[in-house]
Amino acid sequence: MLPEPLKDLAMAYFHQDYDLEYETPIEAVNDYKEVHPPDSVNALREAIRGLLDAGTSAQKLAELWVDDGYASTTRVTTTSR
Repeated sequence: MLPEPLKDLAMAYFHQDYDLEYETPIEAVNDYKEVHPPDSVNALREAIRGLLDAGTSAQKLAELWVDDGYASTTRVTTTSR
């Protein structure tokens, strides 16, 4: 299951039209950082660290991103670890 902070990011910033709003994915993340309080940004950071520290594969991360976060697959690529 995708942690709630990541799910919020995916649904709010990486929706089906995100590529019309942002030139790059990092622009969407920077926008998130600008409008959310530090506690929310830290919770997102910890959620990402948790998934990475658990050794979650790139394939599983992509599945969680799309299936649990309902994020767009536009410009999303995965690579093997």
